[in-house]
Amino acid sequence: MSSLLQRRLVLATAAVVAVLLAVYFLPFRHAGGSSASECRTLPVAARIAGVAMDQERGVAYLAYLDATKPSSGKAQRGTIMLMDLNVAEPRVRAALVTEPPDFQPLAVSLYAPKQGPRRLFVIDHESVVQIFEQSPSGAFERVKSVQDSQFANLVELVPTGAESFYLLSRPHGWFGKWQAASMFYDGTKSAPATQTFPQKSGAYANEKARKSLEVLERDAGTDLQVCRAGAVTPSS
Repeated sequence: MSSLLQRRLVLATAAVVAVLLAVYFLPFRHAGGSSASECRTLPVAARIAGVAMDQERGVAYLAYLDATKPSSGKAQRGTIMLMDLNVAEPRVRAALVTEPPDFQPLAVSLYAPKQGPRRLFVIDHESVVQIFEQSPSGAFERVKSVQDSQFANLVELVPTGAESFYLLSRPHGWFGKWQAASMFYDGTKSAPATQTFPQKSGAYANEKARKSLEVLERDAGTDLQVCRAGAVTPSS
């Protein structure tokens, strides 16, 4: 093998490694010369597994997992919390009336119809979808637990109706990203999706007040960052 060919192989390998690192370890890119002064760090006593934004009302819903390491044989438990981004000092507070037993929320998505109450759809334990409906008091009550033989390794969902939604499943492991599969649940049964899974942004914007738009970014560990508009740009 010539030295020129060897150099080309080395460069090609380095390029592949760089792409993989970007896919797995760079979920956000900071744009516009962003600095720490453009973001506020909000410490929370949990690990944030997912965020859903109520774009109209400027409220963030957080899949909130206990940050402490569970004892042997027990899974992490959690709940859904909310954060009002319209106030000067956002704070988290409970969003649910009660949680399902051994609740482990791993992803959350909001369904906000033009008429009727809002609903939260939550992936629980990678294999169940819990549906919560907002009551007149503003808190959410569980109305249905959806289970299906095809529900496994669930990582994301996007609701399309009061009981219908898209799901994305992804096997564990390094190559799981390339083995992801999407399905659609129509309210009674699931089937492979006939269209591309609707993508959700990696950053969550409060669009209620355009002049003071803020972006909620999930940070590593147990912190959230609330940033000035344009300070954070989704990488996908």
